[in-house]
Amino acid sequence: MSSVVVIIVIIVLLASLVCYAFISQTLAHKREQRDRLIGALSLKARNFKFMLSGFPKGFLPPELSMLVQKSLMEIYNQLSELEPENNSHQSELQALSQQMNDSRRQDTSQGNVSLDNPQQISEVKACLEELHKYIYQLEEKGRIPAQTGDAHRTSIRGLVVSLTVDSYSIAGNQALDKNKPRLALHNLELALHLMERERQSGNFDQRISDLQTQCAALSKRITEEGAETTTPETEPEDQEGLEGEWDEYANKDGQWKKKQMYD
Repeated sequence: MSSVVVIIVIIVLLASLVCYAFISQTLAHKREQRDRLIGALSLKARNFKFMLSGFPKGFLPPELSMLVQKSLMEIYNQLSELEPENNSHQSELQALSQQMNDSRRQDTSQGNVSLDNPQQISEVKACLEELHKYIYQLEEKGRIPAQTGDAHRTSIRGLVVSLTVDSYSIAGNQALDKNKPRLALHNLELALHLMERERQSGNFDQRISDLQTQCAALSKRITEEGAETTTPETEPEDQEGLEGEWDEYANKDGQWKKKQMYD
Protein backbone atom coordinates (compact mmCIF):
# COMPACT_ATOMS: atom_id res chain seq x y z
CA MET A 1 0.00 0.00 0.00
CA SER A 2 1.47 3.33 -1.04
CA SER A 3 2.02 6.14 1.41
CA VAL A 4 -0.61 8.20 -0.39
CA VAL A 5 -3.27 5.59 0.25
CA VAL A 6 -2.24 5.34 3.89
CA ILE A 7 -2.50 9.10 4.30
CA ILE A 8 -5.91 9.13 2.65
CA VAL A 9 -7.13 6.32 4.94
CA ILE A 10 -5.87 8.16 8.00
CA ILE A 11 -7.55 11.37 6.89
CA VAL A 12 -10.83 9.54 6.29
CA LEU A 13 -10.62 7.87 9.69
CA LEU A 14 -9.87 11.15 11.42
CA ALA A 15 -12.74 12.85 9.61
CA SER A 16 -15.04 9.99 10.61
CA LEU A 17 -13.97 10.31 14.23
CA VAL A 18 -14.55 14.07 14.19
CA CYS A 19 -17.98 13.60 12.64
CA TYR A 20 -18.85 10.90 15.17
CA ALA A 21 -17.72 13.09 18.07
CA PHE A 22 -19.69 16.05 16.70
CA ILE A 23 -22.86 13.98 16.19
CA SER A 24 -22.52 12.37 19.61
CA GLN A 25 -22.05 15.76 21.25
CA THR A 26 -25.04 17.19 19.39
CA LEU A 27 -27.27 14.27 20.38
CA ALA A 28 -26.10 14.46 23.99
CA HIS A 29 -26.84 18.20 24.03
CA LYS A 30 -30.31 17.61 22.62
CA ARG A 31 -30.97 14.87 25.20
CA GLU A 32 -29.82 17.22 27.94
CA GLN A 33 -32.09 19.99 26.65
CA ARG A 34 -34.99 17.53 26.43
CA ASP A 35 -34.40 16.28 29.97
CA ARG A 36 -34.20 19.84 31.30
CA LEU A 37 -37.44 20.75 29.50
CA ILE A 38 -39.20 17.65 30.85
CA GLY A 39 -37.98 18.50 34.35
CA ALA A 40 -39.18 22.11 34.08
CA LEU A 41 -42.57 21.08 32.71
CA SER A 42 -43.00 18.40 35.38
CA LEU A 43 -42.24 20.98 38.07
CA LYS A 44 -44.77 23.40 36.59
CA ALA A 45 -47.35 20.62 36.45
CA ARG A 46 -46.79 19.81 40.13
CA ASN A 47 -47.13 23.49 41.06
CA PHE A 48 -50.40 23.86 39.15
CA LYS A 49 -51.78 20.62 40.62
CA PHE A 50 -50.82 21.81 44.10
CA MET A 51 -52.60 25.08 43.44
CA LEU A 52 -55.77 23.35 42.22
CA SER A 53 -55.79 20.86 45.10
CA GLY A 54 -55.49 23.74 47.59
CA PHE A 55 -58.92 25.09 46.72
CA PRO A 56 -62.04 23.43 48.19
CA LYS A 57 -64.55 22.09 45.68
CA GLY A 58 -66.68 24.89 44.29
CA PHE A 59 -64.51 27.62 45.86
CA LEU A 60 -63.11 29.05 42.64
CA PRO A 61 -65.52 30.48 40.05
CA PRO A 62 -65.55 28.43 36.81
CA GLU A 63 -63.49 30.92 34.81
CA LEU A 64 -60.59 30.77 37.28
CA SER A 65 -60.75 26.99 37.63
CA MET A 66 -60.66 26.54 33.86
CA LEU A 67 -57.81 29.05 33.51
CA VAL A 68 -55.56 26.87 35.68
CA GLN A 69 -56.88 23.62 34.20
CA LYS A 70 -56.26 24.86 30.66
CA SER A 71 -52.69 25.84 31.54
CA LEU A 72 -52.13 22.43 33.10
CA MET A 73 -53.50 20.72 29.98
CA GLU A 74 -51.05 22.64 27.81
CA ILE A 75 -48.20 21.38 29.99
CA TYR A 76 -49.32 17.76 29.78
CA ASN A 77 -49.75 18.04 26.01
CA GLN A 78 -46.11 19.13 25.79
CA LEU A 79 -45.04 16.30 28.09
CA SER A 80 -46.99 13.80 25.96
CA GLU A 81 -45.08 14.94 22.88
CA LEU A 82 -41.75 14.68 24.70
CA GLU A 83 -42.53 11.36 26.39
CA PRO A 84 -45.07 9.51 24.21
CA GLU A 85 -44.22 6.27 26.01
CA ASN A 86 -45.39 7.70 29.36
CA ASN A 87 -49.09 6.82 29.61
CA SER A 88 -49.55 8.84 32.80
CA HIS A 89 -49.61 12.08 30.79
CA GLN A 90 -52.63 10.90 28.79
CA SER A 91 -54.33 9.85 32.03
CA GLU A 92 -53.77 13.33 33.45
CA LEU A 93 -55.19 14.90 30.29
CA GLN A 94 -58.33 12.76 30.51
CA ALA A 95 -58.79 13.68 34.18
CA LEU A 96 -58.32 17.38 33.41
CA SER A 97 -60.82 17.21 30.57
CA GLN A 98 -63.40 15.83 33.00
CA GLN A 99 -62.54 18.52 35.56
CA MET A 100 -63.05 21.24 32.95
CA ASN A 101 -66.44 19.79 32.05
CA ASP A 102 -67.35 19.81 35.75
CA SER A 103 -66.21 23.45 36.02
CA ARG A 104 -68.41 24.44 33.09
CA ARG A 105 -71.40 22.85 34.81
CA GLN A 106 -70.58 24.39 38.18
CA ASP A 107 -73.54 26.05 39.87
CA THR A 108 -72.51 29.54 40.97
CA SER A 109 -75.92 30.59 42.25
CA GLN A 110 -75.09 29.50 45.80
CA GLY A 111 -72.37 32.12 46.24
CA ASN A 112 -68.92 31.67 47.70
CA VAL A 113 -67.94 28.59 49.71
CA SER A 114 -67.38 29.51 53.36
CA LEU A 115 -64.51 27.99 55.33
CA ASP A 116 -64.43 27.35 59.07
CA ASN A 117 -60.87 26.08 59.51
CA PRO A 118 -58.12 28.71 60.11
CA GLN A 119 -55.40 26.43 58.70
CA GLN A 120 -57.39 25.81 55.52
CA ILE A 121 -58.03 29.55 55.16
CA SER A 122 -54.30 30.21 55.39
CA GLU A 123 -53.53 27.56 52.74
CA VAL A 124 -56.22 28.82 50.37
CA LYS A 125 -54.95 32.40 50.70
CA ALA A 126 -51.47 31.22 49.73
CA CYS A 127 -52.89 29.49 46.64
CA LEU A 128 -54.84 32.61 45.71
CA GLU A 129 -51.65 34.65 45.94
CA GLU A 130 -49.93 32.30 43.48
CA LEU A 131 -52.93 32.45 41.16
CA HIS A 132 -52.89 36.25 41.35
CA LYS A 133 -49.21 36.29 40.31
CA TYR A 134 -49.84 33.84 37.49
CA ILE A 135 -52.60 36.02 36.02
CA TYR A 136 -50.18 38.96 35.87
CA GLN A 137 -47.66 36.77 34.06
CA LEU A 138 -50.24 35.66 31.48
CA GLU A 139 -51.19 39.28 30.91
CA GLU A 140 -47.56 40.38 30.52
CA LYS A 141 -46.96 37.63 27.94
CA GLY A 142 -50.03 38.67 25.98
CA ARG A 143 -51.81 35.35 26.57
CA ILE A 144 -54.85 37.10 28.07
CA PRO A 145 -56.06 40.68 27.41
CA ALA A 146 -55.83 43.31 30.15
CA GLN A 147 -59.62 43.37 30.48
CA THR A 148 -59.71 39.64 31.22
CA GLY A 149 -56.84 40.01 33.70
CA ASP A 150 -58.74 42.77 35.51
CA ALA A 151 -61.85 40.59 35.66
CA HIS A 152 -59.85 37.69 37.15
CA ARG A 153 -58.24 39.99 39.72
CA THR A 154 -61.66 41.30 40.71
CA SER A 155 -62.82 37.72 41.27
CA ILE A 156 -59.78 36.98 43.41
CA ARG A 157 -60.34 40.16 45.40
CA GLY A 158 -63.86 38.98 46.19
CA LEU A 159 -62.56 35.58 47.27
CA VAL A 160 -59.99 37.16 49.59
CA VAL A 161 -62.67 39.36 51.12
CA SER A 162 -64.81 36.25 51.65
CA LEU A 163 -61.90 34.46 53.35
CA THR A 164 -61.26 37.47 55.58
CA VAL A 165 -64.93 37.49 56.53
CA ASP A 166 -64.62 33.77 57.37
CA SER A 167 -61.65 34.59 59.62
CA TYR A 168 -63.64 37.24 61.45
CA SER A 169 -66.57 34.86 61.80
CA ILE A 170 -64.31 32.20 63.32
CA ALA A 171 -62.91 34.77 65.76
CA GLY A 172 -66.46 35.82 66.64
CA ASN A 173 -67.58 32.26 67.29
CA GLN A 174 -64.50 31.60 69.40
CA ALA A 175 -65.30 34.69 71.47
CA LEU A 176 -68.86 33.45 71.97
CA ASP A 177 -67.53 30.07 73.13
CA LYS A 178 -65.51 31.98 75.76
CA ASN A 179 -68.60 33.96 76.77
CA LYS A 180 -67.25 37.25 75.39
CA PRO A 181 -70.21 38.69 73.50
CA ARG A 182 -68.67 42.15 73.03
CA LEU A 183 -65.56 40.71 71.44
CA ALA A 184 -67.75 38.49 69.27
CA LEU A 185 -69.82 41.49 68.19
CA HIS A 186 -66.66 43.44 67.43
CA ASN A 187 -65.36 40.74 65.06
CA LEU A 188 -68.72 40.22 63.38
CA GLU A 189 -69.13 43.94 62.82
CA LEU A 190 -65.67 44.07 61.22
CA ALA A 191 -66.80 41.31 58.85
CA LEU A 192 -70.06 43.16 58.17
CA HIS A 193 -68.35 46.49 57.43
CA LEU A 194 -65.84 44.81 55.12
CA MET A 195 -68.58 43.16 53.07
CA GLU A 196 -70.62 46.34 52.89
CA ARG A 197 -67.56 48.18 51.60
CA GLU A 198 -66.73 45.49 49.02
CA ARG A 199 -70.17 44.34 47.90
CA GLN A 200 -70.61 44.19 44.13
CA SER A 201 -73.64 43.01 42.17
CA GLY A 202 -75.18 41.56 45.32
CA ASN A 203 -72.40 39.01 45.84
CA PHE A 204 -72.45 39.42 49.64
CA ASP A 205 -76.13 40.29 50.14
CA GLN A 206 -77.13 37.04 51.84
CA ARG A 207 -74.12 36.99 54.17
CA ILE A 208 -74.65 40.67 55.01
CA SER A 209 -78.28 39.96 55.88
CA ASP A 210 -77.31 36.98 58.06
CA LEU A 211 -74.62 38.94 59.87
CA GLN A 212 -76.92 41.90 60.45
CA THR A 213 -79.38 39.56 62.13
CA GLN A 214 -76.61 37.98 64.23
CA CYS A 215 -75.18 41.37 65.23
CA ALA A 216 -78.61 42.67 66.20
CA ALA A 217 -79.16 39.61 68.41
CA LEU A 218 -75.76 40.05 70.05
CA SER A 219 -76.35 43.76 70.64
CA LYS A 220 -79.65 42.94 72.32
CA ARG A 221 -77.98 40.30 74.47
CA ILE A 222 -75.23 42.71 75.54
CA THR A 223 -77.78 45.36 76.45
CA GLU A 224 -79.85 42.89 78.46
CA GLU A 225 -76.82 41.49 80.25
CA GLY A 226 -75.52 45.00 80.99
CA ALA A 227 -71.92 44.05 80.39
CA GLU A 228 -69.49 46.35 82.19
CA THR A 229 -66.78 46.63 79.56
CA THR A 230 -67.33 48.91 76.58
CA THR A 231 -64.19 48.11 74.57
CA PRO A 232 -63.51 44.59 73.33
CA GLU A 233 -60.29 42.97 74.40
CA THR A 234 -58.67 42.09 71.12
CA GLU A 235 -55.12 41.78 69.85
CA PRO A 236 -53.85 44.34 67.27
CA GLU A 237 -53.57 41.74 64.51
CA ASP A 238 -57.27 40.92 64.88
CA GLN A 239 -58.13 44.52 64.07
CA GLU A 240 -55.41 45.50 61.63
CA GLY A 241 -53.90 42.33 60.21
CA LEU A 242 -57.09 40.77 58.96
CA GLU A 243 -58.62 44.02 57.78
CA GLY A 244 -55.62 44.87 55.62
CA GLU A 245 -55.18 41.39 54.20
CA TRP A 246 -57.49 41.78 51.21
CA ASP A 247 -55.74 45.03 50.24
CA GLU A 248 -52.49 43.14 49.62
CA TYR A 249 -54.08 41.17 46.80
CA ALA A 250 -55.28 44.34 45.09
CA ASN A 251 -51.79 45.86 45.15
CA LYS A 252 -50.53 46.24 41.56
CA ASP A 253 -46.89 47.13 42.23
CA GLY A 254 -43.88 45.28 40.87
CA GLN A 255 -43.87 42.47 43.41
CA TRP A 256 -46.63 40.63 41.54
CA LYS A 257 -44.64 40.81 38.30
CA LYS A 258 -41.44 39.14 39.47
CA LYS A 259 -40.35 35.91 37.82
CA GLN A 260 -42.24 33.01 39.35
CA MET A 261 -42.24 29.24 39.19
CA TYR A 262 -44.87 29.28 36.42
CA ASP A 263 -42.60 30.97 33.85
